[in-house]
Amino acid sequence: MESRRADGQVEELGPEVRDRLLVEHLPLVHHVVRQVLRKRALDLDEEDLVSAGTLGLMEALEKFDPSRGLAVSTFATPRIRGAVLDELRRRDPLSRTVRRRQRELKETRERLGQELYRAPGEMEVAQRLGVDAATLSGWRRDAAVANPVPLDAPARLDDEEGTTSGDLIPDERTIPAQEVLERRERVRLLKEEILALPERERLILSLYYFEELKLHQIASILGVTESRVSQIRSKVLRALRSSLGSRLCMEDA
Repeated sequence: MESRRADGQVEELGPEVRDRLLVEHLPLVHHVVRQVLRKRALDLDEEDLVSAGTLGLMEALEKFDPSRGLAVSTFATPRIRGAVLDELRRRDPLSRTVRRRQRELKETRERLGQELYRAPGEMEVAQRLGVDAATLSGWRRDAAVANPVPLDAPARLDDEEGTTSGDLIPDERTIPAQEVLERRERVRLLKEEILALPERERLILSLYYFEELKLHQIASILGVTESRVSQIRSKVLRALRSSLGSRLCMEDA
C-alpha cells in the first residue's frame, strides 16, 4: 500500500507503488536528459539517453527510503543524471586516458590551491603530478583538442553582450522552429571556426574558457608573457567575430 503525508512524500513503498512512481516520474527522466544535452551542446537524440535515465530512476526507487524525509524527485534526480552521464561517458570520443588526466589535473590543482591558499603555478602542478612541464602542456593540448568549444566561450564573440555558446543551445519547447535552426547553425559554424584555428590559439581559448585558467597561468604553460596571452586571445576573438559574421551573412544570402 501507499500512504502519503500532507507534503506528498511517500510513507512506504511496495512493488505496486514503485511501478506507479516509475510511470509518474518518467517526465522527470526526460527533463534531466534535456538538461544534460543542452548544457553539453550534444547533438544526440533525447530518446537515446532516456533508457539509461529510466534505469537510474528504477535503481533510485529500489533504494528510496521514505523515512529520510526526501521527496522521490529530490532523491531520484541525481541518480537519473548519474546514469545519463555514465551512458554519455560510454559513448564519449575522449579516450579514458585523456579523461583520467583531465580529472587528475583538476583534482591536483584544487588540492594545491587549498594547501597554498592561492592558485598553484604550472610547475607546482607538474611537480605534484610527477611529470615535467612539457608533459603537462601535452596533456592540456590533448584536452583542448578533445573539447574544442566550451559552453561558456563567447558564442557571438561579443564580450559586452556576454552571450555564450551554451546560451545558443535551444530549449525547443519554447523557441520557434526557425530560431532553433538559426542557433544550431551558429553553434555549428563556431565549432568549425575554432577547429580551424592554429593549435596555440585554440589551446588558449580552451584553457581560458574550458579549464578556467587565469591569463598568467596560461602564459606559464606557453612560455610567454601574460600580456601576450591577452593580446592573442583578443585578436582571436576579433577574428572569429569577423569570420563568423561573414559566414552567417553568406548563409543568409
